[in-house]
Amino acid sequence: MKCFVCHGDNGEGGAVWAGSIQGFSDISPAVKDGVGTMDSIAMSDAEIVKVQAFLDNNAPANPDGKVIYAQECAGCHGKDGKGLRRRGFQLRYKDDGYSTFQTRTGRSLYAFSDSPNGMPAFTDAQVSDTHLNEMWDWLNSLPNESTDEGLYLQFCGNCHGVDGRAIEVERNIDGATDFNGDVRNGHNAGQYDARTRFMSKWDASQISDQELSQITSHVSQL
Repeated sequence: MKCFVCHGDNGEGGAVWAGSIQGFSDISPAVKDGVGTMDSIAMSDAEIVKVQAFLDNNAPANPDGKVIYAQECAGCHGKDGKGLRRRGFQLRYKDDGYSTFQTRTGRSLYAFSDSPNGMPAFTDAQVSDTHLNEMWDWLNSLPNESTDEGLYLQFCGNCHGVDGRAIEVERNIDGATDFNGDVRNGHNAGQYDARTRFMSKWDASQISDQELSQITSHVSQL
């Protein structure tokens, strides 16, 4: 009907909105009033009921973390966690503790232009700890980027920006040639609320020495 262009043939996510709306509890307010960047749509009550039934019938019976991710996160962070410009950051940086902290507390320091209030906090009632851990396991199972720039954006870009000039931390790293110790040891480990002074630490199972060399090569040329 009128929804597949943005939401995909079965509501699983499409080119305009990557998030799944399968099983979405009540589409009526969004259809009639619009939501976010979505305008209202001229549909009769009977048509809305039919679309709702279609989405309910396509919803997975026992959703796991990957399904919950598609429903709650993919709309801003992309189907594969690589982030979407002007909506949400890359999520494949492999620090599950930090990811959980951001999910539970939300993110308002850096507001995206299409999301002026930043990211809301999600309670356990909305997304359980079990589903969160399943999300991280799935995202962590995806292969790392292969290019120098791709690896940099995956592990560093969220905090240091695409050009190495910090967007949420206190240190610019553009042109740096030696930060292996920082990557392996991190800063203020586990102190996630010390946002401008915290840095994750990654071992060789998460970022290999070769991948770290690639990241260094990219940063040195910024």
